[in-house]
Amino acid sequence: MMQKTLREVTAGVKSVRPINKIRSWFFSIAEHKNFDSLITWAVSINMAVLCCEWYNSPKWYKDVLEHLNLTFVIIFAIEALIKLVGWGSTFYFSQVQNKFDFFLVVVSAFGILRGLIPLNITALRVIRGARILRIFKSLNELSELLGALYQSIKSFGYVMMLSGLILFVFGLMGMRIFSTIDEGHYDVLGEQANFQTFYITMTTLWRAATGEEWNMIMRETMYAKGKLAAIYWILFVLINVHIFLNIVVAVIFEKLEERARQNN
Repeated sequence: MMQKTLREVTAGVKSVRPINKIRSWFFSIAEHKNFDSLITWAVSINMAVLCCEWYNSPKWYKDVLEHLNLTFVIIFAIEALIKLVGWGSTFYFSQVQNKFDFFLVVVSAFGILRGLIPLNITALRVIRGARILRIFKSLNELSELLGALYQSIKSFGYVMMLSGLILFVFGLMGMRIFSTIDEGHYDVLGEQANFQTFYITMTTLWRAATGEEWNMIMRETMYAKGKLAAIYWILFVLINVHIFLNIVVAVIFEKLEERARQNN
């Protein structure tokens, strides 16, 4: 209860206008309602520029894209500078979003210095493309959903443990019932999918849980074991797929409701 109260209090912390006139001017820019919208548009255009590359493109075209990317790096560096001076380093780095932005600015700066420092350019471009996540900040509903998913990671661990336990039980049952099936009538069961060893049984059930030809595996086992196999697979799909999926959705909704209570 105490931790929840502390989270609610920290969520309401606001930045304070500095006394210094220069910092106060930067603070006004950082807090302006159109500042985030301008940066969001810059991020969107930057993502469009990153998507304009193609293999074996002309040199002049690559130069244009490089100059545009350099322009965006400067824009985002100026944004980070404005917020650092206006808000102060303590408040700026207290927010995860700002840490992520600052990291991208540093990575982009290393990309500019690639001629001096040996770096993997492909990796830098992939990391730089993660800047599109910043757009989620302006989409409140999507941002809330991502926040709920992040808070649900611990609960997902318990859900995965439950799913593993269910797979374990059905694996033992499958080895007991279907271990005598060597090769399937429809060529689905074989060396890579069978119920003769525990490891292959678990991989076969995991494959079925993802939806890959689970109905064909069911037909294979039904050809050999009849209605008993049908009952086995109906229970497996209902418990490990549909009920498991509903549990995951319930965990996400619980975190969404909790975040809604915190915001209110």
